[in-house]
Amino acid sequence: MRNLIFVTAAQKLKFICVLDSLVLNMISKLKAEVEEFE
Repeated sequence: MRNLIFVTAAQKLKFICVLDSLVLNMISKLKAEVEEFE
């Protein structure tokens, strides 16, 4: 039972990391677009 909890926690962490990198990519793209604008 404890293993199951550990696995789901690990999956959530992985999901959060993926979301984080997606957000960072979006932010850097937005920054690049803003710099082109100025």
